[in-house]
Formats: sequence, C-alpha cells, structure tokens
Amino acid sequence: MVFVHGIGDQAACGTFLDWSRPIVDLLIDWRRDHEVPGDPVVSCTYDQTGAQLPYLDLEISDYAGHPAGSWVITEAWWAQSTRPPTLPAMTHYVRSAMLPIMRGICRGYKQRERNWTRRVGVARGYARRERTYDNGPLVLKAMPVRRRDWIYWLDWLQMKLTVLAFVPIYCLIWLALLVYDPFRRIPIKALQDSSTLKSVDTFLTRWFGGLPNVADDNIQSANVRSRLANAISGLRAQGCGPIVVVAHSGGAIVSFETLCDPAYHAEPVDKLITLGEGLGLAWRIDNAYKGLPAASRLRGDLRAMRPKLRWADFWSTYDPAPAGPIHPPASAKLVRRHSHEIVNLMSILEDHGAYWDNDEEFLIPLLQEIDTPTGHASDSRFFRDSSLAMVRAAWRRVRVGVLAAWRWETALLAAIPLGIATLTAALGIPGLHGPGRLGGAFAEWWRTVPGHETIAGPLDWISGLASWPPFLRTIGQWGLGVAVVGLAFLVLARVGTGFWGSWDRRERQAAHQKTPERPSRIVPAIEFGLLTVIGVEMAAITLAWLWR
Repeated sequence: MVFVHGIGDQAACGTFLDWSRPIVDLLIDWRRDHEVPGDPVVSCTYDQTGAQLPYLDLEISDYAGHPAGSWVITEAWWAQSTRPPTLPAMTHYVRSAMLPIMRGICRGYKQRERNWTRRVGVARGYARRERTYDNGPLVLKAMPVRRRDWIYWLDWLQMKLTVLAFVPIYCLIWLALLVYDPFRRIPIKALQDSSTLKSVDTFLTRWFGGLPNVADDNIQSANVRSRLANAISGLRAQGCGPIVVVAHSGGAIVSFETLCDPAYHAEPVDKLITLGEGLGLAWRIDNAYKGLPAASRLRGDLRAMRPKLRWADFWSTYDPAPAGPIHPPASAKLVRRHSHEIVNLMSILEDHGAYWDNDEEFLIPLLQEIDTPTGHASDSRFFRDSSLAMVRAAWRRVRVGVLAAWRWETALLAAIPLGIATLTAALGIPGLHGPGRLGGAFAEWWRTVPGHETIAGPLDWISGLASWPPFLRTIGQWGLGVAVVGLAFLVLARVGTGFWGSWDRRERQAAHQKTPERPSRIVPAIEFGLLTVIGVEMAAITLAWLWR
C-alpha cells in the first residue's frame, strides 16, 4: 500500500504516520471483537529526513474464508520536491478556481441526497424481508421510514444559503486577491513581517501552489511522478503482491498521471483509492471540458494503460477539492469507479481534511477496499454486514447534523442583535448607537495596550495618505464592533465544538464494534442545552449594551 499525500508542506513520514495510526487502531478493535490476540504491528522503520522509504508491516489474521497475510505500507513523499510559484501567478490562479469549485459543490449535493435515499430504502427493505436477520430491528430504528427528516432540511437550507452566498463571496475573494499582491509590496516592515500575511503567502504559494505544479508544469510533475514510482518499486522489492495506492487531494493528480505514464507501465497497481481528490478540480480550472493541449498529462488514457485497475473514490459533499463525484472530460479515459459519497463535517472549510476522522463512512469502507485489492469491497473479511454500515452512517449523520445546527445557532445569535442594532441606528432611532459605538470604544481601549503600534502604525500611515471621506471612519468602527461581537460568539462556538469533539470520539470508537451500540446522548444534550441558554443570554446582553 502506498500513501500519496496532497498539496501542502507535509513533513517526511507525516502522512505515513498520520494515516497508518487510525488503520492500526481499527485493526486492533476488530481483532478484539473477533477474539484475535496480539498486536497487528509486526515491524516498522522510518526515517524522518525522507532519505529512505518508510515501511510498516501489519499482520492480517484469517477470517471468513480469507487467508492470513500481511499488509506493507509505505509513502510517496513529494512535498519538498517542487518549487513554489510566484505570488502574482497564484493570486490569478486561485481567482480562476473559485467559480468551478462552487459549481461542483452544488452538483455533488444533489447526487448525494439521491444516493442516500436509495441506500436507506435498500437497507430497510432487507431488514423487513429477512425475518431471520438478527439486526433487523436495529436497522429499522436507526433509519425511520420518513423520507425527509430535520437533518435533510437543515442540509437543504445550508446548501441553498451557500449557493446564495456564492456571488458575494466570489466577488469579495476575487477583489481581495486582485489587490493582495500589490498590497504585499508596500514597503512597510510591519506589513512585510506580519505572521498572518506570511501564512496567507504560504497558503497561496506552498499549499495551493502545488496544484499547478503537478497539473501543468511538465518538468516538476515528472519529478513528482518518479516519487510514486519509486515507492511502488520499493514495495515490489519487499516481495509484495497486489498493490494499492491511497491518494488524497493533489495526490490523486499525481497518481492518475503516474498510472497513465508509459514510462511506469511496468509498475503494477491493482487498486487506486482516492479521497477528496483534486483531479476534477484540475480539470475544471484548466477548462478541460473544452479541450486540453496534446502534451497535457490531465488527458491520460487510464482505460488503455491499466484496463484491470479498480478505482474507489471517496468524496464529501462540502469538500471543495472534488466538488462532487469524478466527472472526466472527453479527453481523459478512465476505468470504472466505485463512488462513495460521504458526510464529513458539512463544512466547506473543514470537510477536505476530515476524512480520517470519519470512521463510519470512510475508515471502515477504506479497510474493506484495502482488504480486496483485486475485488469488490463487499467481499472483505472486515465489517461484512452492509446494513449495519448504514446504521453507523445514519447515526453519524445525526451527530454531524447537530454540529451544523450548533454553528448556525451561534451565527444567528450573533447576527440578530447586530442586525437589529445596525438597522435601527441607520434609521436614526434615538438611544441606539449600533455596533459603531462598540467599535469606537474598542479602538480607544486598544490605544492603551502596549505595542499597539504594530497594527495601528500601518493603518495610521495609510489613513494619512489622503483625506478620506468621513463615512469610511463610520464603516471602520462598525466593522470593528461587529468583529468584537463576532469574536465573543466564536469563542462560544469553539467551546461547543470541543464538547462535540468528545462526543464524536466516543461514538466513533463505539462504531468499531461488530454490532454497533450507540452511546447515551444525555450528556451531549445537557451540554448543548446549557450552551444554548448561555448564547441566548449573550445575545440579549449584546443588544442591551448597544441600546444604552
């Protein structure tokens, strides 16, 4: 098995260790439930300099007609093998990526809901028909007969609001990126040395910058392909049989281009597993659906190069990288794929990095896919009851729905007093000063803080360049007041997210059981009930303070 990380600044062996650990933990729990003694880890060697390939050897016990064997895991590390592009080039590249991402997310949402309804129907139908099926009552209870539940409507509303927000968000990001590079060239040391702005630079050039390197730069992408080919050769030298490639984000581009490369046709790969793949994103950004240059590696013929290759693709609805299921252009010929549409965290900002924290819908199916490198996951020795897989997914769906509802609750509790205060202040109602009053008070306090010149100095310099209209000062104070209130509710939201994380870990651990048992939800209900009371009180205090 070869792990292929995505774009970013991953350290050597970072992906190898981070992805291996949840697999080992799941194997340990499975062995315990099936009374298989011992540690599945046979041996492990790795070098954190990246000079040598790491290796992890896992023992796989025999079960349900599957013979005992071993899995050998390594990593194709390529994070430090590319040169980051320039900041101006990346601001232009990211601007062109925004609209394709948004379109793909909308399309993927519709397909996921259709497939979820179909899968629920299949699981319930089997539980009703098979009178001898011991887990039938559990399946029917976990997935009620109603076609639409509160999670569906919450998800539907969130997606609609996301679509409505696309245009203003796109315009704001486009304008911000348009002025960002000239802004970074201003010869002010505080601006040039700002850790926040340097983080943005790193995201654009080192993190997102890896995408054009592997997709469009022929020289650098060739170097990256050689890393994956070397890892496959290393497994062959270890005496491995079937080989599985597990690739995330931009690693899917690397894997696709390597598997289509005639230079590496002799390197055998039996199954490709992609999660949060960036291949579709690269096609959309390069406008591959209207044609690609003849030399582009994105137009590979995987069907001709590896006709027996099996492909399993995991994608989350709100993940902006895949932005839906794989939809190849006419110039790219792919093998048949098994598409796993899953629910991570129902968040555009968090879904892309949340696959390995999704035991129910990703980690368990991943184990099944790895166990059957030349076959279908349903034939795996692990977690063989597909109806119980739907039970696990349904319970997770409720849990993630609570997280999404909590985000919306805290956002609305902050927005309601701010909206009322802003509207009434704009209408000139006496006694209400609006968020601008809070912003002005915060600005006066900030001037008493030692070292405030680091931030205030550049802003004062910019304000002294010209005689700015008075309304800009009003807008600035309003924005500062909104930021102060938003920060307070953000802290509340983070506290709730921490409680949710503890709940999530308990239920994910319980999902590892042969027959899952849902832990009590009394404690989470009490926690979120108390946080809701605190949030309502904070909203009331905010409005009362602005009214004084």
